[in-house]
This record gives sequence, structure tokens and C-alpha cells, in this order.
Amino acid sequence: MEKAKYRRRASSIFDKYKNFQQNKKAELWLEGVCDIRTWYRWQQQDPDFWKCDSNVKRMLKDNKEMTPWKQ
Repeated sequence: MEKAKYRRRASSIFDKYKNFQQNKKAELWLEGVCDIRTWYRWQQQDPDFWKCDSNVKRMLKDNKEMTPWKQ
């Protein structure tokens, strides 16, 4: 049930970024997108989760749907 709700909630976010293109001259790059519920869940479990680059890289690697423009 939770997974079905996640797919429905997240698909609207992922669809917005399907044709996203990075600006090669930009100082910052978008690495991935996630819904707010997922972000808060990880933030509550570990307040420093999103500050650690290895956590973010692992999250993006394990959840390919978070980078829809690469698929």
C-alpha cells in the first residue's frame, strides 16, 4: 500500500523533470529529485542524512527514478 502511494505521489514529480537539461555553465547541478515525504522520513531517521555525499549518491544509485532525465 505504501509503495503504491509512493509511486503515484512521486510520478507527478518525476514527470516534470523527464526532459530536464542541465545548464553546463551553472555553478550548481541538480543531482536528483524526491518527494517531500521521502525527504522528511530520511531527515527524521538521520538529521545529517542529506548532508553526507555518500548517502545521497547511494540513494540516487538505488532509486533510478529519482533522476528521470538520465533514463
